[in-house]
Amino acid sequence: MTERVQQNRDDFAKAKRDTWNTTDYGSWFKPARGQVIDTLEKAALAKALAGRKYERAPDVGIGNGRLLPIYAPHASHITGMDISSEQLDQATQAASKLGLNFDTKLCQEASKIEIPDKSYDLIICSRVLQHVYDWRESVAEFARILKPGGDLVLLTYNRASVYGLKKYYQHKFQNPTKGRFQNPAGLTKHLKKNGLVIEYFEGALMGQPDLFSKDLSDASRDFINKLEKLSSAPLIKYLGSRLVIRAKKL
Repeated sequence: MTERVQQNRDDFAKAKRDTWNTTDYGSWFKPARGQVIDTLEKAALAKALAGRKYERAPDVGIGNGRLLPIYAPHASHITGMDISSEQLDQATQAASKLGLNFDTKLCQEASKIEIPDKSYDLIICSRVLQHVYDWRESVAEFARILKPGGDLVLLTYNRASVYGLKKYYQHKFQNPTKGRFQNPAGLTKHLKKNGLVIEYFEGALMGQPDLFSKDLSDASRDFINKLEKLSSAPLIKYLGSRLVIRAKKL
């Protein structure tokens, strides 16, 4: 059991809700580094969804809705789920500007989701698993609410990357509230355990832009963009600071 799982679930959820209700998420992507991260994450998600169509799709941990323009063309109806009412308000505004068929659900905590079984044929979950009470429970919940043949698309931080190892050290030895990133082998194992078959697996942000200063130089930007070509290279793809996975429910 991790430090996080030993905490009281309600206290954990309240702390997360208080944090995200007062966080200006959009400000993270305004500096040069944030712009590169935003562009590369969106490109990685678009590749995972290319050519696919779905009926109903929730974005679990939608935040301010910054990824809506990427996956909205692939789903007829979208539900924004989040622990924060403030973030959901911003996501609703973003969806309205895009003219989407959209509703919201305020979640208590994403490792327990009050949704009936087999409700959706696509689940989007981006940059969220490190924030949940128990990521294994979250994976099981995603499998439960997916229809047979439905897809789970994850864009998540990678413990096996240079950036991930840095954050793992912080979580383990400095501050247990820091994000607890998943390693590729462990995440793969729990997807399979819950009847989810991986059909797409690539790396992203291979150049570790999170480790650079906010005021990213042009030379650093070029370096990061060039390294992104390694995102699908065998073995090397498992070292990107993000993992991008599409897994189908049996």
